[in-house]
Amino acid sequence: MRATRALVALIREVFPRYAFGFLYRYRVVDMVGTRCRLQAVSDSLGLPHLMHVSVLPGVAGAAAVLTPGTVVLVAFIEGDPAQPVVTHFAAEDAAGWVPVSLAFDATTTITLGSILPLPVARMTDPVQCGPFSGTIVSGSTKVRAS
Repeated sequence: MRATRALVALIREVFPRYAFGFLYRYRVVDMVGTRCRLQAVSDSLGLPHLMHVSVLPGVAGAAAVLTPGTVVLVAFIEGDPAQPVVTHFAAEDAAGWVPVSLAFDATTTITLGSILPLPVARMTDPVQCGPFSGTIVSGSTKVRAS
């Protein structure tokens, strides 16, 4: 046991960023804007709790407000403990799988599954849905009928 501790201490001395080259489980405490406050799932690893962590979902144009309590995976860019990022999210069968909100953005088209491509509407764009037509006046939930 003593030799193991000495070896671990030597590795940490020679490779100070080694411990930050892995993915670690963290629990979402809350979100402030687009950044997370996170708590390490395993206290035995000696990982710090993290504040203001960016989320890199791996999909361009995607953003989510994560459910508090969700377990996510955190990576440290280039092994630097000062550059943590959320890179993975809870699996479909895990608690917190469904986020509070989810946003997708694109300049022209968003396709969901096998549904036909849907055009993207922006503020002041004219839109039509069946017999109804109008103009986007505020965000993506209100349409002024014409």
